[in-house]
Parts: sequence; C-alpha cells; structure tokens
Amino acid sequence: MTDSLHSPTSRLQTGFTWHAAFVGAAVGIAGPAYTGTLTSNVTTWLMVANGRSLQEVYAYLGQYAFTLPMVLGFFSSVLFALACGWVSAAYGRGSAISQGFVAGILAASFEVVMLLNPTSSPNPAYVVGGLLIQVFGSVAGAWVFRRTR
Repeated sequence: MTDSLHSPTSRLQTGFTWHAAFVGAAVGIAGPAYTGTLTSNVTTWLMVANGRSLQEVYAYLGQYAFTLPMVLGFFSSVLFALACGWVSAAYGRGSAISQGFVAGILAASFEVVMLLNPTSSPNPAYVVGGLLIQVFGSVAGAWVFRRTR
C-alpha cells in the first residue's frame, strides 16, 4: 500500500523547480534591463538633439530623482517582477508561491551584484525599494497565477 504523503505527485506539489525559478528570474532581470536601456537611449537621443551635452545627459540619467526615465524604470520593475513570479509559477511543478519567492530572490541577487559597482552610489531607499519590489512583486505574480488557475 502506498502512502499518499510519500507518493511522487505529492512531492511535486510541495517544493519548487529550479529551472522554472531561473526562467522566471531571467524575465525579472532582462525586462527592466531592456526597458532601462531603451529609455536611456531614447532620452539621450532626444536631449542631444535639443543641444544638451553628453555630460548633462549622463548627469540627468544618473540622478535618483522623480524624472520620466526613473518613473518608467519603476513601472518596468513592478511589471517584470510580477511577470517573474507568473512565469516561474507557470513553468514550475511545486507551490506557486515558493516558485515566485525563489525566482524573486534570484532576480534580486542580480540587482545586489550590480550595486556592488564601486562607482555606483544610489540612495539606500531606492536600493531597499528595488529589492522589495523584486521579491514581493514576484510572489504577487505567482499568487495571481495560482488564483487564475
């Protein structure tokens, strides 16, 4: 007689799947990176076309203020954090919330590595906010996936 708590299918429902977490994290990393690059390039082209020097453009893009590129980056981070959890939960075979949490931690670890750059000096509130958005957004995306399935 087989105990249902030890059957292969019950094991799949309680854990998480690493490859799905990595795919979800890739979405959570690549989306904001692409959006940020696109936004920065368009902003640079527009500002240079209006007579600004590259130094002025870089100073504008490098400030942590309520600018259009920063707002677009924020919304991109939220959107792709949700997508990170959704994708991880969709491809994983375990708990959707576990999938989203692990994918969010993996994506946030990329942000931590990028912040170790010695030339970067962001406001600590932005750092904490960005990490929380990534983890909680990913869990929220996984939760939404679970609720819709």
